[in-house]
Amino acid sequence: MDGNYGGSLDLRLPRADTVIWFDYPTLRCLRRVVWRIATTYGRVRPDPAPGCPEQVDWEFLRFVWDFNRKSRPQIVAGLRAHLAEPTALVVFRKDREGERFLADAGRTDL
Repeated sequence: MDGNYGGSLDLRLPRADTVIWFDYPTLRCLRRVVWRIATTYGRVRPDPAPGCPEQVDWEFLRFVWDFNRKSRPQIVAGLRAHLAEPTALVVFRKDREGERFLADAGRTDL
């Protein structure tokens, strides 16, 4: 599963065997969104639906700004309430941690 929609965590989390959470600081996320807008403005990126050029979306910028204050507590509560044992919870707070995880996932000597 992908996404942070909290309204269905109670349905999705009990079915997961692993949860990988990129729990990044607000400023890092906001900086990356602004960089994406600045470098792809007016063009259609390959990941969204066709015909949707990159634009400044103030509502999305506000969502990113408020995410750790408003949405993160709901995610933490959902994880505590609905994450079934023995589900693995992997939390990345830095890019380096994710890179290390991916590198280790490809190793055969573990």
